[in-house]
Amino acid sequence: MGEPAAFAAFSGQYGLADLPAVADPSRRLYRGLGLRRGKLSQLLGWRVWWRGLQAFLRGHRVGKFEGDVTQLPGVFLIHRGVVLRRYFHQTSADRPDYQALAKAA
Repeated sequence: MGEPAAFAAFSGQYGLADLPAVADPSRRLYRGLGLRRGKLSQLLGWRVWWRGLQAFLRGHRVGKFEGDVTQLPGVFLIHRGVVLRRYFHQTSADRPDYQALAKAA
């Protein structure tokens, strides 16, 4: 739900900067794909804190909040309007293998 430029910077860290991004402030696409807002435990549970500590120790810091911070993310590989692969984050700490998900099915 953030800006496409922010997604490009994020995806570039994983070698995927050339992927298109969609800004969806109304959350219509999010709902259509089945993405939900997270519960408190999914947003601030022990797994999230643990992943946050690991990231902090590797030099990552919390940036500016953008969009709806309660929205859980997902990853979708869509080709010609068909969802080929999907990943629904169970917590905000999930870190799927983005490159594996992006490979053509």
